[in-house]
Amino acid sequence: MLNRNKFATLLIFGLLVTSSIMKTRIASSITNYDLIDNFVSPQANTSNLEKIGHFTGGKEVVSVATNNGFAYLADQEEGLLIVDITKPESPILVNKYQAENESVYDVKVEGNIAFVAHGSVGLKILDVTDPNNIIEKSEFDNGGLVWKVFLKDNMVFVVDRTQGLEIINIDDIENPTLLGVYEGQPYDVYVDGKFAYVAAGLNKGLEVVDISKLESPKKISELSFDRDDTVGISVKGKYAFVANKEHGMKIVSISRPRNPKIIYEYYDNTSQGRTWNVFTQDSFVYLANELEGMEVLDVSDPNNPHKIGAFSSDSGVRIFNIILDNDLIFLASFDSGLEILSWKTAPPKPMVDNYIQLDSRTFNFNHSVGPFITETLVGNESIGMNLSLSLDVGLMSLIEITIDTPLKIKSGELTNLKIGISGENSSFWGKFDGSIKFFTPFGPTPTLTFSELGVPNFVDLVAFQTFIGEEIIQDAQLFPITLLEESFLNYTYAFIMTPIFNVTGSATVSAETSNANNEYEFTWTSDGEQIILPITIPEDAKETYGLQIEKFYFNIDELKIDLGKIRFDVILADLLPIYSWEINMSDFVSPLTSVNNQEPYLLYPNQPTNQTILFLDGIYPMGDFLIILSLSQDLTAWAILLILLGTLAIIVIPWILIFTNPGRKKETQQVSEEVNE
Repeated sequence: MLNRNKFATLLIFGLLVTSSIMKTRIASSITNYDLIDNFVSPQANTSNLEKIGHFTGGKEVVSVATNNGFAYLADQEEGLLIVDITKPESPILVNKYQAENESVYDVKVEGNIAFVAHGSVGLKILDVTDPNNIIEKSEFDNGGLVWKVFLKDNMVFVVDRTQGLEIINIDDIENPTLLGVYEGQPYDVYVDGKFAYVAAGLNKGLEVVDISKLESPKKISELSFDRDDTVGISVKGKYAFVANKEHGMKIVSISRPRNPKIIYEYYDNTSQGRTWNVFTQDSFVYLANELEGMEVLDVSDPNNPHKIGAFSSDSGVRIFNIILDNDLIFLASFDSGLEILSWKTAPPKPMVDNYIQLDSRTFNFNHSVGPFITETLVGNESIGMNLSLSLDVGLMSLIEITIDTPLKIKSGELTNLKIGISGENSSFWGKFDGSIKFFTPFGPTPTLTFSELGVPNFVDLVAFQTFIGEEIIQDAQLFPITLLEESFLNYTYAFIMTPIFNVTGSATVSAETSNANNEYEFTWTSDGEQIILPITIPEDAKETYGLQIEKFYFNIDELKIDLGKIRFDVILADLLPIYSWEINMSDFVSPLTSVNNQEPYLLYPNQPTNQTILFLDGIYPMGDFLIILSLSQDLTAWAILLILLGTLAIIVIPWILIFTNPGRKKETQQVSEEVNE
């Protein structure tokens, strides 16, 4: 009979293999300046968006909403289109809905309910729990033209182009009831607190409506935009972002709703650009500019927005509406359906305190040890098991580097660069292969490979979130792994392993520059997210200055991944445990049976403790990169003098022309003669 201790030891061998299994990749470093191939200046990188998917089944798509892996398109010709976007690269039409062949202008989805602005047939409320089987729950038709819908607190705010803003209660989804109406011919609305901000159309600009009494909404202020057709609005905090069709976007301060004020007007389109829609998220504004595509603005400082991204289609399609979902951007493309965009690099981060992010890059740090190879026999030739295995283990971390710079940098002055370095998903991996052969009184079994037994070749374990710039002590448990599964007397039994690890250690970053040949000891900010690199721009630097970072180091301080213990369970019928035990790895002291007088080491030969399967301590070069800064220029004395002379000329010349005008002299003489008479 197989000795239990030996059997347990054998299982440590086989199960340790599976426990440490992570995906392996060759270590990568930043070389040949591949980190910052876009680091050409602190100016906006406006070509940093790319199209990853396109649905072409629409005819006149003017609005889009997303929910639970589906996109809902409002099409003026086709009605409501439901598109499966679980694979953004290849969206697929699932279903359509249209009443009386009328246009659909807008759609919003909450939970499993779609609220459809269905033009002249009113508001349609649909159950889309199963997009293949759309169920009409109810409708509201007040005889107008329903153009937009906005959802808030069991209320639907319906923008009706002829009836005004209608406030509808949907506590009973099958019986919507009208509470109040604000008359007008609006284009859009955004509700925030007790106020509704209305894009009121041609020459009317922005209207602020008090809706604290839903039955009697009342306008408390308005802000007229001369000759502007106000067609879209979004609100973020104390600011309203208003789409003005032919005249771009206006940013309006609404900190005092009774006295809104324009603080910035943004217009960066050509003659074909018409801004129809504004979408806000975080500190960014997304503009739908029809034939000019879309623009992305950083409005963390609303008084000084910056363009950080743009996209336009070569085919001349028209963009009318934009929404975001999980870092993907969905564009309602009037002529061709739906376009799905993604950032080429990491999504941009907002500027803070007059800093702008140049760019960001993510790369893999990888380090591996092994392989460890062993072959051992547990038991004897009558009852036993022969195990052979090969094991590689290592560490993988996705490391993101971002560099922020002040908006204005002058030659000869000390400036601070903010370098963010983070490792969001560090994991250790293992790759193994092997075979098992059992010996029984009835004879030996065939040699079974791990793959034949159904044991995966790779297993991933996310061991910790980050280990850069901070100490970590953390337990990590791998999900149970099925090592063997068989059927016996119509029952299925499985042999399950659950390993538990402990991760300790830390990592920091250092670098040298070619300019001063000094090594910088990076100091982390109090939040542990950024380091400050003080540099002085040389006096002779003119328009740009390149700072070459050489020998970028990843310093790991005794990072250990220890296998604490392994739990084993024999499970019957996928549910009932019939036998369980645990092994503490601190009991595992000596190597297993030697083969050919060679001691087979499963664990790392230089491990500080017996249960360590990965030990790192040292400095690992990650490569070089270059930061190129644009410098702000001071005005020279001549430039200042010319500005003063120009200002003086603007003030003085009109008066000279007035007093030297012959007609004025004659008129003055006549007046003088009349006075004398």
